[in-house]
Amino acid sequence: MARNIVSRGGIVDEKFLVRIGEMFVSRLDDDGKPLSTDVLSGALHLRYDRADTLCQHIRQKGYCAYVTDIWGDPASLEVIERALTNAEGFEVSVG
Repeated sequence: MARNIVSRGGIVDEKFLVRIGEMFVSRLDDDGKPLSTDVLSGALHLRYDRADTLCQHIRQKGYCAYVTDIWGDPASLEVIERALTNAEGFEVSVG
C-alpha cells in the first residue's frame, strides 16, 4: 500500500522532537554533539523532515536517537500522517 504526502503550498508545523533515551535534543554544540533536556518545551521543535535529518546526524555520532511527537511518543507512520493531515495545506492519501 503506497502512502503519498502531498504539499499544497503550506508548511508543516514544527511538531516533532528528537529523543535520546529519556532526554530530548535542545541543540548541538560546536562539535555537533547533541545537548539535551528532559523538559519537552525546552527541546528543539522541528518539522518531521528536519527532525529526521537531525536524528540521522546524531546516530552517525553513535547515539541511539529517534523522532517523537511533541508529547515524546515515537513518531510512527500514523503519528506523522496525523500531523500532516492536521497541518494546513497538506493532504495524506493512502492507495
